[in-house]
Amino acid sequence: MMGPWAVRVASTLRLPDHIAAGTTKVSELAQLTGSDPDVLGRLLRYLSVLGVFREEAPGEYQVTELGEFFRDDHPMKLRRFLDQNGFGAKLDAVTARLEQGVRTGRTVYEDVFGRRFWEDQDDYPDPELSFNTLMADHTRWFGPDIRDSFDWGAHKLIVDVGGGTGAGTLLHELLTHFPGMRGILVEDPRETATSAAGSLGPIGDRCTLVRQSLFDPMPQGGDVYVLTNILRNWNQQDAIRILRRCAEAAGPDGDVLVLERILSAEDQHQIHVADANLRILLLLGGKERTLEEFREIGRAAGLELTATTPTGYSHMYLIRYSAAGRGHQA
Repeated sequence: MMGPWAVRVASTLRLPDHIAAGTTKVSELAQLTGSDPDVLGRLLRYLSVLGVFREEAPGEYQVTELGEFFRDDHPMKLRRFLDQNGFGAKLDAVTARLEQGVRTGRTVYEDVFGRRFWEDQDDYPDPELSFNTLMADHTRWFGPDIRDSFDWGAHKLIVDVGGGTGAGTLLHELLTHFPGMRGILVEDPRETATSAAGSLGPIGDRCTLVRQSLFDPMPQGGDVYVLTNILRNWNQQDAIRILRRCAEAAGPDGDVLVLERILSAEDQHQIHVADANLRILLLLGGKERTLEEFREIGRAAGLELTATTPTGYSHMYLIRYSAAGRGHQA
């Protein structure tokens, strides 16, 4: 039990960053981070046993290859997920209530924090550690894999449904690489404390921002309606409602593209997907889904699942829906 918490404390104190920048002695690190020198030394010694740091001389440490993962500038941005001053602390707090979630089958977030998840997105003193910013970091990480896994260039107007905030959206990635493409970013103001307005940079003139509930009628005329890690946040009924709105807007000729992980009993290497399947219940009452479950919610929304394409990112698939009866089922 100590290992995960030790890594979280090191990430919160930014010890890998400080050591990599040249502050390597325990006494100096304690002064820099406002920590007790003796206990900080114990923490560093313990983490050196785990391989996060390496003790070069008594009371002096270096970052190992493993420890590099916890630096702030690592592309995975794992440090920010572990920092106890942001969303990571909230995630840890709800995880501690797993028994309650298993017994009730419901989210525990409101019981822990007094507000539902989406109502609590303004409660981050440091916006860089907020849920929305961390999700934007995540999208930047897998965005290139998604871009290379589908013929996006064949489409002129992409509607990014619930895409997030500005430069951290898949739409930003696509418009940056396809200059002939236009986009509509649909963001629910209840879910994004920081609006995308003003943060779309040079592609802003090709992107229209629409702020509305995901349960309201969607903007018409898109070639493809994209939902990136959206349906997993919702229970079965609400996921169908969102898909149905996309189906209505896409019409008989448009497509709905869902980008999510697919649960598979045959894949024994899905530990992080199985982990997320529990966490999303605790946070939002949502779930990860099997291929058959994706097919079922599509059918209920008037859509036919016509293709599933693996991406280069861990267990992430492009799940393509068309109007029922239009295409061949996958």
